[in-house]
Amino acid sequence: MTSRPVLVGDVYQLHFAKGELDLPILYARCLRCRLVREDAFEAGFAFFEKIVLATDERDADGGSLL
Repeated sequence: MTSRPVLVGDVYQLHFAKGELDLPILYARCLRCRLVREDAFEAGFAFFEKIVLATDERDADGGSLL
């Protein structure tokens, strides 16, 4: 969610709050953006590199999450 619209097809530099996600700055292309209400837009992005979250570490090595 964002308070301003983003342009579909453009590449964006995304920053994440360290308290919520411990990820470096990433680049992604906007795939979609839609108006949810007057001051809110929902956007979907495709990242240029694989993102491994803390909960995905076991799966990244071919292990099972079960």
